Amino acid sequence: TVEEATVRNEACETAKAIAASLPDESYRTEYADMLSRLSRKEWFTSRMSAANLIAVGYERMGLGAGGSDGDGGSGMADEEAATAAQQCAEHLSNFAALCRDDAPMVRRVA
Repeated sequence: TVEEATVRNEACETAKAIAASLPDESYRTEYADMLSRLSRKEWFTSRMSAANLIAVGYERMGLGAGGSDGDGGSGMADEEAATAAQQCAEHLSNFAALCRDDAPMVRRVA
């Protein structure tokens, strides 16, 4: 219904605002994992929210992958870059699956 859509949209906007204030480490470990979980949920409403949020999340992880200066040692920087690249690939795969989702409402958002 309209009320559900309004609540879901407001929740997505709030999640985006929270994500913008998270430090990169928390973003990669907590928020990115939440997006992956949302994209695989059974209910189409969760997948709609994931489709709405993944594009912003993908952008931020791309910056995280290239933004490491190596000040923690080259091995750590390489590990962080590899993790960020893996998360970007996972998010891209999840988003592609959402674009092919059985529910037309999910595909519309994606």
